[in-house]
Amino acid sequence: LSELKNATCPGRDYAIPKCGSGEVGGCGGLFDFTTSTVSVAPDSENPMSDRAKDGVCTTLRLEHYMRNVTETSRPYWENLGLLPPSLYYGTDDGVFRKFPGTPGKCPYGMSDYDPRVRPWYVAA
Repeated sequence: LSELKNATCPGRDYAIPKCGSGEVGGCGGLFDFTTSTVSVAPDSENPMSDRAKDGVCTTLRLEHYMRNVTETSRPYWENLGLLPPSLYYGTDDGVFRKFPGTPGKCPYGMSDYDPRVRPWYVAA
C-alpha cells in the first residue's frame, strides 16, 4: 500500500476526510512519523525544472526540524489526548513538504494536492 516503511493508520486525529473518519476499525490515511514527504503541484509547468528540484532539495533540510518539533511536543499533545499536529511547508513554485510523511493519497485513492491554494499558504 505504501512506499513508506513505517506507515501506520494513527486514527481520527490524522484522518483525511476523503479517506474516511479514522474511527476504530477504519483507516483515515497512512502516515509515517519517521520521515517527511514532498510533492510538486499537479499544474506546475515543469515539475522537473531546476527551480522545482531546488525547492525539493532545499526543503529537505526541514525534515529534521519537523521530526524534532513533533517528538519534543508529543508529551504536551498526548496530555491533551491528541497526537501532535502535522507540519507543512509550501513554496511558490508548488513544492510541498509535510510531516508526518504520507504516500500522497488515501489507501483507496485521492485527488492531487496544491498547497498554493490553501488558506494557510495564501495567508502567509
